[in-house]
Amino acid sequence: MNNQMAANSLAPKSVNGRQRPMPGQAYPCDVFAVAARVGVRLPPMTEARADRAPGQCFARKTLKWIGQTHGEPHLELVLRLIVESKGNATALEADIITAVSRVVLSGLVTVDGALFDAFDQLDLGEIRAWATVAARDCPKSAAIASVILWQLANPRQLLREAA
Repeated sequence: MNNQMAANSLAPKSVNGRQRPMPGQAYPCDVFAVAARVGVRLPPMTEARADRAPGQCFARKTLKWIGQTHGEPHLELVLRLIVESKGNATALEADIITAVSRVVLSGLVTVDGALFDAFDQLDLGEIRAWATVAARDCPKSAAIASVILWQLANPRQLLREAA
């Protein structure tokens, strides 16, 4: 491989019209700005978690990781899918946020209004409770993502992708 080809393979790529960072670098991400745009509150970590209000999130590290890895638009979409779906505004847990990000990135669901409608039919808290009990031998976020994909994507499509 010549030097020009090597340089092109390492050059930042454009993703959704945004410049992708070089390998080993991160997207700039202001989690507070993203959270504010979607109505999510990031209270001080010293506040009690038991009385969490809808739209409160204590998973700042998860938000930062997703935003820096996949960009602010992806993080905003993930948060909107959770907080704008019926009954899920209190489901802003790190494992649920990570699972929804995995679902969006899977390529097995189409990101459109129908996806938001489909999330209205999901009880993310109930799915998380199931994953806590039933899937003890794998990361909880992976189990949650699997259940969400099973409910949103055509099972035949999932099996075809796996083959």
